[in-house]
Amino acid sequence: MPYTANQACATLDRYLQISERGMQKQIIDNTKNRGFVLELPNEEKIVIFTYPLVHKQDNTKNYFDTRDSGPHERAIAWEYALKNKYKYFCLGVNDQVEKYVDYVFSLECNEKSIERLSGTEGGDRSTVGSGNQIIIPNHYIPSKQFERIQNNLTYCATSNRLCENL
Repeated sequence: MPYTANQACATLDRYLQISERGMQKQIIDNTKNRGFVLELPNEEKIVIFTYPLVHKQDNTKNYFDTRDSGPHERAIAWEYALKNKYKYFCLGVNDQVEKYVDYVFSLECNEKSIERLSGTEGGDRSTVGSGNQIIIPNHYIPSKQFERIQNNLTYCATSNRLCENL
């Protein structure tokens, strides 16, 4: 059974300990609850868009499905961050894959780069060509608190082991 966006949102909330830390979370309209503004304890506001990392059951592929899963909603969250001058984070989790428990993956680039790679423009599938998902190398097993990884498209993602001081 696929890992859903709702499951990823609940996982990320738990990882970030949003309610326990008294942080304020405001869902951004038209993002299907995946894009939100988070007010940090220092009163800084950031925008987060949440991805369920896809993990093939035969353990052959792991990826951010930036092409087919929420490109329109992601674009809305990105535009909201730009309009309000907030920092933007596109984060992926999957706590049902043992090697990814307590890890958050972050795409390190702006929305225009994600759109170009995934074949989505302004949140819509491109009619001029195909795109790719953001692949996490299958052999990769997170072992450090912070580590940069690259896939064969030279796309960077980061992996963060969650710490108490986030």
